Amino acid sequence: DGGRGNRIQGNLIGTDASGGSAVPNVGQGLEITGAPENVVGGTDPGARNVISGNGGFGIWISSSGSTGNLVQGNLIGTDVSGTAGLGNGGDGIRLLRGSNNTVGGMESGAGNVITRNGQGGVGLDDRPLAGFSVKLTRAAWPRPRCGGGLRASAPRVPPARRR
Repeated sequence: DGGRGNRIQGNLIGTDASGGSAVPNVGQGLEITGAPENVVGGTDPGARNVISGNGGFGIWISSSGSTGNLVQGNLIGTDVSGTAGLGNGGDGIRLLRGSNNTVGGMESGAGNVITRNGQGGVGLDDRPLAGFSVKLTRAAWPRPRCGGGLRASAPRVPPARRR
């Protein structure tokens, strides 16, 4: 909680040392909670993370303090080659409550490959996400039961009570 300005780059999260087989974390592969201005991955191939095979979300960014985070250039739900599926159990990336967070980008190497996850590719939860940006410049589009794409859930509103 509360770490600021960290760089998470060049890691294999949820895989073995070769990046070819899942060695899953029980929950999320990477969780950013209440922490602003972190960089996960980058445009340089050496900065790329493989975040795959985890029991929960690949990356979970939550809490109103999680602002200005950047997630780009990662392989999420694939092996190190980016071609074989090693999906996470939940969304590849789930965002809840944070603002001004960016997934992807327009510059070369900024796109994330997000596919084969148990839920959506990028999940937006039911809280406001002011200034949130998803730039789908290099997306692995979903096929049936592959868990890709963009998924948004709305807040549940209880039915009006009748008098």
